[in-house]
Amino acid sequence: MMRGLMLTHIAFDFDGTLADSLPLVLDLYNDLAAQRGYARITADNFGALRALSVRERCRAVGLPLHHLPGFITQLATRYRHVTDALALHEGVPEVLRDLHARNVRVCVVSTNHAENIRDVLRRHDLLGIVGDVHTSNRMFGKAHLLRALVRRERISPAQLLYVGDEVRDVQASHAAGVAVAAVTWGADLPSALRAAQPTFLVDRPAALLAQLEGRVPGT
Repeated sequence: MMRGLMLTHIAFDFDGTLADSLPLVLDLYNDLAAQRGYARITADNFGALRALSVRERCRAVGLPLHHLPGFITQLATRYRHVTDALALHEGVPEVLRDLHARNVRVCVVSTNHAENIRDVLRRHDLLGIVGDVHTSNRMFGKAHLLRALVRRERISPAQLLYVGDEVRDVQASHAAGVAVAAVTWGADLPSALRAAQPTFLVDRPAALLAQLEGRVPGT
């Protein structure tokens, strides 16, 4: 159980957290990696890479860290052409609608492009549920986005929860001084997420609502 002020805002990461996009992202990565001479991600090395930090993964595939922002931008541009094939994780739309019905302000904080995210939300009739989409092409820029969200909404950090599937999401939340729910159905291993010390860990979308009992309106 979380303690403190009532949560009024919940921000979600997009890829891996809301969207079941990992297979798609891996295909896009491998196409770009082949052009740039980086190592491919395959069934043989995926498990080992998943256990590494972002910086360690870049080193393992030969992607210089200073090239990462440009690489992410290219990836997101290609992503734009395949959003029709993207599904949300089972149970995610129901959770978003439930929170919206309780007058919780739902938004997205992501390193994907805003138009990609809105395309997917539109296809699932969720644009009216998700209030805003906040994005950055900086892999480690989410703490800045979360702080800016707190300032823009004129709320206390204690009123915001971030929900993400990566260790960097947990780290960004700690840096921004907001609570964080780490989900185990995305990119990073549950053991790595647990070691990063999120506010809580959830293994399915419906479990998020159970963890929020007493912390959002109507519970």
